[in-house]
Amino acid sequence: MELDWAEILTLLLGSGFVLSIVTALYNWQQSKAARDFEARKEAKDYYRNLYGKIAVLDELVSGYQRSLKKGKAKVFHVKDCLFVELSTEKILMEFKDAYVDFTNYYIAKKCEGYEMFVSTKLKKLLIMFWKGVRSFYEKEEKMKVKEEIDNVHLLAEKATNHMEELFGLTK
Repeated sequence: MELDWAEILTLLLGSGFVLSIVTALYNWQQSKAARDFEARKEAKDYYRNLYGKIAVLDELVSGYQRSLKKGKAKVFHVKDCLFVELSTEKILMEFKDAYVDFTNYYIAKKCEGYEMFVSTKLKKLLIMFWKGVRSFYEKEEKMKVKEEIDNVHLLAEKATNHMEELFGLTK
């Protein structure tokens, strides 16, 4: 089988065209990944603080539930960075302080434009988590309902897991 020059030229140009397209797509993906990395680097402290505040609220909600039987429970105390035994009332006070801290931080950072670093999925999870802990803040008796606690814990876990994914810490 003989190929004439026109066919050879067509094959060479055709494969070059495909290679150019593949290379361009690869370069675009690489530059997008670099931009994503730079954006996450810029927002690293924002995410780290947000992650910590969610973890503290989740721990205090769980600790409150555990404290109901004995009137006290061991919880992570943010100010001392230790696990300490606190009364149910003290856990509730700590929770309320942590809720106000979380709310103020979230709103302040939103006003500073940090929300542009938050994916739509994470934004939805954060709002759902916020609503869940706000319901505890407004009606403490909801913190005695295991299903409510489990729901807020699940939302905290989903939000923090998604943050870990964004930073490539999980698969």
